[in-house]
Parts: sequence; structure tokens; C-alpha cells
Amino acid sequence: MKTHKTEQKEISLPAYGAGRIVAAEYHKSEVPSYRRNPFIEALPPIFSDKEIYKSLANYPEFVVESRDQPTHIRLHHLFTLLELIKPDHRHIQLFRSIDIAIRRSYLGRNIVDGSLHKLHSRVERKANRKKSGTGFMVIGISGIGKTTAVGAALSIFPQVVFHSQYMGLEFNFIQLVWLKIDCPYDGRLAALCEGFFAAVDDVIGTNYSQIYRRSNIGEKLLGIKTVVEQHRIGILVIDEIQNLVDARGVERSTLLNYLVSLVNLVGIPVILIGTYKALTLFKGEFRMARRSSGEGAQEWHRIDKGDDWSAFLQAVWKYQYIRKPSPLSDELSNALYEVSQGITDVAIKTFMLAQSRSMQTGMESLTVNLIRSVAKDHLGYLKTALDALKSKDLDKLKTIEDLRPLDVKELIEAVAMDIEIKETITKLPNAPNENLTVVGEANTGEEPSSDDFPKKPRKTKKSASRRTESQLDPSDLRGIFREATRTKKDFVVALRASGVIVPIDRWV
Repeated sequence: MKTHKTEQKEISLPAYGAGRIVAAEYHKSEVPSYRRNPFIEALPPIFSDKEIYKSLANYPEFVVESRDQPTHIRLHHLFTLLELIKPDHRHIQLFRSIDIAIRRSYLGRNIVDGSLHKLHSRVERKANRKKSGTGFMVIGISGIGKTTAVGAALSIFPQVVFHSQYMGLEFNFIQLVWLKIDCPYDGRLAALCEGFFAAVDDVIGTNYSQIYRRSNIGEKLLGIKTVVEQHRIGILVIDEIQNLVDARGVERSTLLNYLVSLVNLVGIPVILIGTYKALTLFKGEFRMARRSSGEGAQEWHRIDKGDDWSAFLQAVWKYQYIRKPSPLSDELSNALYEVSQGITDVAIKTFMLAQSRSMQTGMESLTVNLIRSVAKDHLGYLKTALDALKSKDLDKLKTIEDLRPLDVKELIEAVAMDIEIKETITKLPNAPNENLTVVGEANTGEEPSSDDFPKKPRKTKKSASRRTESQLDPSDLRGIFREATRTKKDFVVALRASGVIVPIDRWV
């Protein structure tokens, strides 16, 4: 987790778990209502837009000389692009909403002025609701960067603050500033409760999971309220909330109304993150629709084709590890926007795959056709969602199931493995080193397309084909390739299994 540099000192407390724990350093707030409240004054100061941008931004190191390294090394450099965060106005707005929600959640839970005791009074509840933040929703298609943006915003705050003394008084307290959990894939209420207790245990080293392991659902829900109050959780984030759509009606209704009670009775804001599918949850019967939008429901849009897109590409474009880096042109910008529709995750991964293929083929540059070729081969499953975004069809977006993230790691590592094997084979004694081509690779220096890759040979006569294959030696590459194609296995793996490719240590 990214650490924000503040006056707070990080401390090591062996008794606790995985959360980033800091010793409280109190800052006098410029907002009078935030003063004399240790839970608010222990938070980082309120940031300007420039400070938010600087805290959220993450630009991995880039060394120009890395372009001269061998291909199998440069393929690994591509993964630094996944660490890049280029904030824009959406990130700043999201951080502001989270910051306000956390601070205001502590207004009615201040130990010093006794407002915590008033919180349990029915007379004071209504007034407290007006003081405390109510949370909000973050909605958008999966893969558009909602979770990453929320996680980056939360990481600016310490997750756990250890208080020992405040205004000269002994004050031993562990404050859990934020907690993020996922809604279970089947939307079960019991599973969500168990996930909550497990997350708290993981952060501060408690054993609530064991304490409530045999409890019924009512006791678990009551336990969550107790834990929220006991550790002054500042905000609760629930991701993948669209999973509730498929939950049973009773459980769905119970959970949503329970989240309302957390806001009303405890004063903790709840952020719900989900796809457009989640919008079907908040209609008519559920009061959560009104409560969840207290700070405004935020639709996490794609980047529009304008200044934000240009600024994003300018930040991304320097991370070219090909030997002949291509200048950013309007044609390349338009092509990448066309295939990604402004979804930064898709744009970055397409950029990575285009470079990977360019290295693999010996082309070592980027072109419009290359970008479109990569998109055609790897982004076909996104077409429905991208078309819906392009047409701004909200009804169609609501019907789209969650999208499987594009796994560039698997694709690029497969290329790296092929290249390493090629380089290993060329170094073997008596191994031919001319015209050696890894399957799926065309070392022509020309632009590749999906047609460049080997296809299954066409059979003329079934009986003749069987007879020919049966006569092939087990180590014959034709037979190995046919069997790998038939069983849909990786050809390199098949070569290893057949003993054609052997570890280098057998030769030395």
C-alpha cells in the first residue's frame, strides 16, 4: 500500500496484524467543528487539489537504456505500466468525497465531548445523522478503474492509528480509519459478515472470526455494529455490490436495510462500489437508494476524448521498451481510444500487448494496424461493453455481466518463455541457429496479424491422414504440433513433454 508522507510516525506493534499502523500526531484543523476531536485531528491535514494529485500519482521509474536490453528482459519491463496512476479530476473528486465522509463520521463519535454517549439517545440520532456523512455509490463497468481509484484514495490515510495521549490525558485507543471488504459472489449475508470480521482480524490482529464463528445471523449483525463502535471505524467500503442482485430477496433486503441502520445508528458512512448491474438494487422498496446517495452517487466514467485523454497518453507513452519508439501521433491516439473507449485499464494493457507483439516479430515500433490487430485478437469479449459505452446506452450497460479482466501477465509471460527457449536452443551444442522460429512468431520485421499464426493443417482424406499420423515418429514435430492443436495445449509444453526441449543443465 502506498504510504503518504505526513508528520505521523509509523510504529511497529507485533501484537497487531497487517494494517499500516501509525502513532497519532494531532493537527489543529482549520474547520472549527473538527477541533478537539482526536479521531479527526489524527488524520492527515486537509489537502489542496495539487496535494491530492501529488499524493495519488504514481509514475514508475523508466530508464531509456532498457530499450537496448534483450527482448526477454524488456518484456518484464512492460509490467511497470500496471503500476502507473495518472490522476485526473475524477480521482480528485472521489478523494474529496471520501475525505469529507471520514471526517464527518467522527463528529458524532467524539470521546472528548461526550457525543458518543449522545449517539445512543433516540433524541440525538436525527441530529447526528445531519452531522455525519452518509456515504455514496461508485458505479461503472468492471475494469474501468473504480476499485483502483478508491484504493489509491484510501491509501493516503493510515488504516490504523494508535492513540496513547491526548491533551495531556492518557488515551489508549486503536482507531481503525477505514475498512474495505468484498460482497460475496453469491450475496449471502452470513458470508459478508464473516468477511467483515476476517478483514478486521487481518488488520489489527483480533480474533472476531472465532468469537462470532458459531453465532446466528442476528448476532453477527449486532457484532458488526459493536466492532464498528469499539474501533471507531471511519468508513466501510463494500466492493462488488452487484453480487447482491443474485442473492435471495430476503437476504438482499435485510443487508441493504442493515447498511442503512449502520449509517443511522452508528454514524459510519458506507461506500458501495459496483457495476451498472447494481443500479437495479436501488429501486422502490429499498431506502438505501436515498441514503447511499447522501454525498452523491458517482458514475466512474471513461476518459473523454479530449484534454484528459491527451494528458493520460502523454504519461503512458514514454514507457516504450521497443527499440524504435514511435512518437505519439493523432492517428495512434485515435486508434488506442477506438479500441479502449477511454477505459484506462484496457488502453494500458493494449499498449503493453502491442509492444510485446512488436518485440516478438522484430518490428520494434508501433503502428495503427498493430494496435487494431492486438485488439482484434485479445479484446473481442469486450466488444459488447465497449459498443454500449460508445453509444452511451445505459440500459444495455445494466445488462452486461461482469467482464473478465484482460490477463496480460499470462499472455506476455508466454511470449517471454518462447523467447527464452529460443535463446536457450541456439546456445546448445550442435543446435541449428538459423531460421529458428518460435511457434506463433514471424520474424519478418513486418506488421503481424492474426493470420500470421499457424493453423491446423487441412486434411484431404481421413483414412490417409490417420495412416500418415500413425507412421510418424513420437519426436516428429508435425505429430507433436497436431496433437497439441487437437488437445488445445501450449506447443512449448508439448515439446517439453515429448523430450524435444530439454533443460540446459543436461548439456553442461
